[in-house]
Amino acid sequence: MILIVLLAATSATAARIFNIYPRKGCIAPGSDADVVVWNPNRTRVISAKTHHHAVDFNIFEGQEVHGVAEWVVTGGRVVVEEGELRAVARGAGQYVNTPPFSPYVYDRVKEAEEALQQIQNEKYRVDFCYLSHLARCYIMNNEPHQAWDAYVRMETSNESFNLLHLIANDCYKMGQFYYSAKAFDMLERLDPNPEYWEGKRGAAIGLFQMIIAGRKTKAVFLSSSKSMSPVSWCTL
Repeated sequence: MILIVLLAATSATAARIFNIYPRKGCIAPGSDADVVVWNPNRTRVISAKTHHHAVDFNIFEGQEVHGVAEWVVTGGRVVVEEGELRAVARGAGQYVNTPPFSPYVYDRVKEAEEALQQIQNEKYRVDFCYLSHLARCYIMNNEPHQAWDAYVRMETSNESFNLLHLIANDCYKMGQFYYSAKAFDMLERLDPNPEYWEGKRGAAIGLFQMIIAGRKTKAVFLSSSKSMSPVSWCTL
């Protein structure tokens, strides 16, 4: 692997994805003094006997890997010297906040949404592959209502059910609990699977918590209670 690609994959790109660049992922004034000196020519065998974890097993036990971190400097202190871990003072670590919605990731999702919307061929626009990718872009770009509208416009079919499944789960993961609850409720109506009820309950709880925290208004709750069946709310 080209050295610059290795550095990007293990440091700079990772830091950008977690939204902590340039504090992490580069060597520059103001960045954390974290440096790893890597020897690509050495090999080692992974083992629970030599790893630095508080467990007595390793799922990669016995696997030989190429490349060894010979020196590690963190916060300006040497913690690994010639492959051997030095004693690290308790409390030396620091919490690093990782703000959500990294521009490195989400700006690209916005570009993907715009590119998909430029497709004019109706044959492709009604294809499930196109709709599912566009719905996922909507959700990641904080436009879950657009994904829901795309589902509503579809005729009832296996593909519409799969799109509903995607909306329910992706909205849940993104904290968009209102549309997640609506999607799980619809899934439960179409297929009385206990997993959909559990998903709906989790989404409803998430919505309640956001209202209590002041991140959503009570009007959202009233809207969701009207759109979902009365039996649904009674059973939650």
